[in-house]
Amino acid sequence: MVTATWVTEAGRPCLAVYQRMMSGDMAEAAFWNEAFVLGEGFNHEPNAWLVKAAKGMKPGRALDVGMGQGRNAVWLASQGWDVTGYDIAGEGLKIAREAAAARGTRVNTVFSSTSDFDFGRDQWDLVAIIYAGGAEELRGAAQGLKRGGFVVLEGFYGVPEAGQPASGVTFDRAMLEKFVKEAGLEVVQIEAPGEGRPDYGTGKMQPARLLARKP
Repeated sequence: MVTATWVTEAGRPCLAVYQRMMSGDMAEAAFWNEAFVLGEGFNHEPNAWLVKAAKGMKPGRALDVGMGQGRNAVWLASQGWDVTGYDIAGEGLKIAREAAAARGTRVNTVFSSTSDFDFGRDQWDLVAIIYAGGAEELRGAAQGLKRGGFVVLEGFYGVPEAGQPASGVTFDRAMLEKFVKEAGLEVVQIEAPGEGRPDYGTGKMQPARLLARKP
């Protein structure tokens, strides 16, 4: 099942919030393929929290979880990272490859859901989870990260309500701390709520941000 909420800002449609549930892979893929082809309402700039965190790191191997159209993967690649991203929407992966080529760089793309993706072991220096999941993705990241590697996560701040849009990417501080502990990671920084606006959503929404490390 995929649930999306659209709003109109400055006379243009804007994707406000969405919920991605991996149990409905075919329906989810069809929804996002159509959305990416239409191309309306998406933020095409790299996530500011990821940019801030990654600029202090030595480029290595990075994984972009649920990469969508590749805005974060392409930015990381432009900074010297060897980037792999996965998503269930093939159209998003195509757009990401084209965007990377237009900037004179490249990203490795994998057509997969989180449940089917092989995170590997001890191979990533950085895993980005930007409006693309929570506990399950953090567990995968913890498995795949090298020791000393980092996870950068951003979602919406709040208490998720079952069946509501964006509930799968909505967190409060206690949830993030719990997910990090269960994944065997350690908190470097949590902002819940964080300053500024999320990458998506209405003006009343606030971001929740996490930087965690594999000890």
